[in-house]
Amino acid sequence: MRVLEASSFAGYTSHEVELSLEIGRVAERLGDRDRALAAYRWVTRVWQNADPLAARYAEDARRAIARLERR
Repeated sequence: MRVLEASSFAGYTSHEVELSLEIGRVAERLGDRDRALAAYRWVTRVWQNADPLAARYAEDARRAIARLERR
């Protein structure tokens, strides 16, 4: 049971967060800046205090936000 609880963050599964990160990446590649930023920001909010394994996804999203905000 503890393993299942560990894969959920703030009520969201790790798969939902990873999917949102991928949506951000695809939107960015397609030039949809607003949708990409929204997806990346959601990831950083959900995993703002993530464990070390999940923190890498939040850091990827933070870097993407910084990249998009420079444009």
